[in-house]
Order: sequence, then C-alpha cells, then structure tokens
Amino acid sequence: MEASVAELRKAMNLTQEKLAMEMSISQAAVSSIENESDILISTLRRVLEAMGGTLKVIAVLPDKHEVEINQFRDISAG
Repeated sequence: MEASVAELRKAMNLTQEKLAMEMSISQAAVSSIENESDILISTLRRVLEAMGGTLKVIAVLPDKHEVEINQFRDISAG
C-alpha cells in the first residue's frame, strides 16, 4: 500500500484545519507539508502522531530482507 500524507489525512476523514489544530500549526503549514516532496523525518513523525499513528523506517535490502532503522525512534517531536 502506498499513500501520500494528504491521502492518509483524507482517508482518516481529517481536514487540514483539524490536523493543523492537532499539530499546533497553521492550515497553510499543513498544506505546505502535504505539497513538499522532501520533508524531514521529524516532520513526518509529527504529522503521523497527530493522526494517531507512528512512524517506522524500514530498509528493504537487495535480498528482500527488511530491517527497521531504529536511529529515528527518539527524534524529538518538537
């Protein structure tokens, strides 16, 4: 399954305004995040947590082996 941040937000029946409120940012900032093709992992984590989710970074190696990268677990949400 693949989805953009905007598609995830819409699938969860959240408006940009509601997500902005959850993140304590402006609706314009949410719009900017959704239209950015290269966002910080910490920003993506904040967005997903505001939606009630969590972020996992998974590396898929050439042999199809998947490894969770744990380096990002403790990134501050602020």
